[in-house]
Amino acid sequence: MTKITEIRIKLMEDSSERLKAFCSITFEGNFVVHDLKVIESNNGIIISMPSRKVMDKCPKCYSRNHLLARFCNQCGEKLKENRAICDTNGRPIIFSDLAHPITSHCRRTIEYYVLKAYYKEIEDSKQPDYISHYDDYRKDRVLTKAQ
Repeated sequence: MTKITEIRIKLMEDSSERLKAFCSITFEGNFVVHDLKVIESNNGIIISMPSRKVMDKCPKCYSRNHLLARFCNQCGEKLKENRAICDTNGRPIIFSDLAHPITSHCRRTIEYYVLKAYYKEIEDSKQPDYISHYDDYRKDRVLTKAQ
């Protein structure tokens, strides 16, 4: 598997929310994926891959609208409800991953290192001179690196 060479974590200010942090990961210093999310679910902390809202077209003007829109953003036409395709559990699919691991091994590796960096960032944030690794681009700053 390609090595993860850098992980940047941006903690959310309100820790009572389900979204705990945003994250970017760099592979071998050559390819970066932004907007991974660290989310608290009912089953613990999970890593969510970057995603976008699934869109469809207005039957009147053919403008693209997200699937939860009740009216067309362009012409105002009322849109049908329940336009989303459902997954095997019957839940509507309203987001689509932009990037995601293909194998379970890759997913576990990403989850392991992102969670390791997330918990380290929480500890670092307790320091009085704390600067988020996500925002700190100084060359002398030691960044969270996956080994």
